[in-house]
Amino acid sequence: MKTLRINTITTDTEMCEVLPQHWISKLKDLVFADDIALLDVSLNGIQDLTSQVEDAAKLVGLRVNAEKTKIMILGTLPHGNITVSGSTVETVNEFCYLGSIIQDDSSCDKNIRARLGKANGVFGRLTNIWKDNGLSTLHTKIRLYEALVLSTLLYGAETWSMSVSNTKKLEAAHHRWQRKILKISWKDMITNKTVRERTGQDTLESIIRERRLRWFGHIYRMDSNRIARQVMDDPSALQKEERTSKGVMDFNNEKRSGFVGSDMG
Repeated sequence: MKTLRINTITTDTEMCEVLPQHWISKLKDLVFADDIALLDVSLNGIQDLTSQVEDAAKLVGLRVNAEKTKIMILGTLPHGNITVSGSTVETVNEFCYLGSIIQDDSSCDKNIRARLGKANGVFGRLTNIWKDNGLSTLHTKIRLYEALVLSTLLYGAETWSMSVSNTKKLEAAHHRWQRKILKISWKDMITNKTVRERTGQDTLESIIRERRLRWFGHIYRMDSNRIARQVMDDPSALQKEERTSKGVMDFNNEKRSGFVGSDMG
């Protein structure tokens, strides 16, 4: 079980925009397969929820593993202890939830670095295909690149809080991989625009923007009684963005309230 305060709702239940407190009364848990994320605005509230889960689990012969249980607190809540089966739950600054790294400062930096590493590993395992001159056409290679490499890289990208630095890292990897597929060296003095024209690819910034719009449309087409749709329609759920001195688009922290939650696997 992990406890977290989440910041955006995504297809993998990661959250990136802070929810107003009156929404938390409706959103107490996120359930996916054997993962249960418990959410509340107070430590007492999360302890009550955790105890209820423990009691319900005992009825069917299950128990909560205290060692695998983690708590994360975001916002202005004072830190305290949560117990599971008599053991104190460890408080962490980050953890991996459904394939995405959640951080208590709402940053996506480590998550993006992890996705870059995973995508680079996938690209490396396909080296023989990229080097093949006979069996694989460029069209086939690009289809594989989109299906295997980009899909790995952009998992959960719809809710990434992008910074200038992360955008540059993503674009650099995107163009480096395309150059390797085309067997183009930096010595050839060929621009990134020309590389994209040959592969038919867009910039990653544009690809992520398109995915966000598609995700927005998916949420907006939901029934009005769905939590995700209600959050999107509620003006108070939206936070202003501001650009920091480092060029990072981040949510204003001044009005954030404390929020804790928990994930049981």
